[in-house]
Amino acid sequence: MRYLRASADETHKAYDEKNIPLWNEYDALQQQVVKYDHLKPKKGSPYYTVVRDLSAEAPETYLRFGGIHERPTTVVEPGLPKLWAKDYDLKIEPMGNSTGRRSALAKWIASKDNPITARVFVNRVWELFFEKGISVNTADFGKAGTAPSNLKLLDHIAYEFMDNNWDVKWLVKTILLSKTYRQVSDYRKDVYAIDSENKLLAVFPRKRLEAEQIRDSLLYVSGKLNQTVGGPAVFPKIPEAMAQGNKYWNNKAGLEDNYRRSVYTFIRRSLPFALTSAFDPADSNAIHHNRVVSTTALQALTLMNSHEVFELTKALSGKIINDVGFDKEKMVKSLFYILFGREPDPVELNSSIDFLQQQTLLISNKAWDGEFSINVPSGLDSNEGVNPLQASAFVDLVHVLASSNEFIYRM
Repeated sequence: MRYLRASADETHKAYDEKNIPLWNEYDALQQQVVKYDHLKPKKGSPYYTVVRDLSAEAPETYLRFGGIHERPTTVVEPGLPKLWAKDYDLKIEPMGNSTGRRSALAKWIASKDNPITARVFVNRVWELFFEKGISVNTADFGKAGTAPSNLKLLDHIAYEFMDNNWDVKWLVKTILLSKTYRQVSDYRKDVYAIDSENKLLAVFPRKRLEAEQIRDSLLYVSGKLNQTVGGPAVFPKIPEAMAQGNKYWNNKAGLEDNYRRSVYTFIRRSLPFALTSAFDPADSNAIHHNRVVSTTALQALTLMNSHEVFELTKALSGKIINDVGFDKEKMVKSLFYILFGREPDPVELNSSIDFLQQQTLLISNKAWDGEFSINVPSGLDSNEGVNPLQASAFVDLVHVLASSNEFIYRM
């Protein structure tokens, strides 16, 4: 197209008089296409592409001499690698407009005669909860990799998984209810002396939540999470400086887009989503089998300064005040229960109440200094009986605890 346009330009060195009518024709067709721009989906297509057979007869497949396509030799019939399939009876049954080959392959992949699939899947799920798989070579599973730390355990879970009809919910429930998963992460000197890398999981390995899980957790505890399932990608609001000049990001999308689960957030490689980008999200430029987990100062700064985190902590503050009233002790206990699933111990309770008092005084002093700024809870049913300075201090406490390790790590 570029060459055609240039060659129709009398001032260009590639000018060719013969191409002028061709360019005019192309340009006219382009103008006609523009008329249909309003029919393009604005938020991505709700459809997906699939591959299917055209008939029940498959064309013959040949070995090629030296890999040269134009020099076929012997015909090759469909089969399975003997290394894994051994004596498996591969039955190919054509039906309708399908050769039946992919169905036969799928049946073997999910067959009990082929436990590799179950082992690999179980190992990946195990890695999600324990940071490392029973076999650490998650993406290179096999004899050439590192041997599993507990082969009997891997095989036991894999066969139980198949016996339970490949039920993923059963698998997750079994792992989460195990004694291994329910252990604490406290450092133990005796264990460290024997197994410094914690390969045998004598203690639970501390594991930070993934980028999307952190954002979704904040959305959930604040009561803002929109649990709508499915649909095209959404465009949560991002800083105006990032959205300007980027025609692919709709920063004026509906408010509900701000609260959808992170899995639905539109991904553009040149425009990472601000809140999750600091927490090692998946690299959309490359294939990967697990995520790199880093610990950087930028992560703490993101939670401290993110406008989105501020808005969600204000919403959580309002939600707690609506539920328990403006009683400091009840507010703190409710906050700990929502964020950490437990009540605060006496030291934590007293420290939190002291923080509220000191922070209220600090905010009050700012008012006299002429630098008054206040973050009040959002979504309050009523402002009656709520001291705005104390309420602002509570928002700060919520913000501090929502940015703590106990909230963004599994321990």
